[in-house]
Amino acid sequence: FFIYDSPAWVSGVGENVLPIKCDSQLIKNLYFLVVLFPFGCETKRIFSTFKELNKPFSAQTHPFQNGTINKNSFETYLKSAKNDLEPMVSELYPDIRPILTKLNDVECLYSGLSGSGSTCFADFDCLEKLQKTSKDLQGFFRSNNCKSIFAETYTTDRKSTRLNSSH
Repeated sequence: FFIYDSPAWVSGVGENVLPIKCDSQLIKNLYFLVVLFPFGCETKRIFSTFKELNKPFSAQTHPFQNGTINKNSFETYLKSAKNDLEPMVSELYPDIRPILTKLNDVECLYSGLSGSGSTCFADFDCLEKLQKTSKDLQGFFRSNNCKSIFAETYTTDRKSTRLNSSH
């Protein structure tokens, strides 16, 4: 997504980046609540603990085999999506647990831990639901409401200068 100016499916430890064509209407109708804690999670500690527990990571398959994501394929994917590190991070960093619990209780498309933490997030298909959730959580942490964007890349005739336009 940073390399290809488009959404991407990233796997492995971030080395596998497959661009995905995305329905622009889907992007325009997604809203994200991002919960930022005043602390980070130590990635090395999390992965070392995960390895010590001898737990395997879930099998990863590219959910958008045709290389395109639309509302239906996105919602289908979210029903089975999970972050294998989330339960363990919640144990190692107990301040995260109540926020994840609250986000799991709200009406959203998906909520969870981003990577190895500490950021948590929720995806909404309605701005009002995001705003209500954000208001309910105020005072516990700093939060940022984000709107998904649809980025277009333009090339000018002069020296192939790239201009990016984001909505």
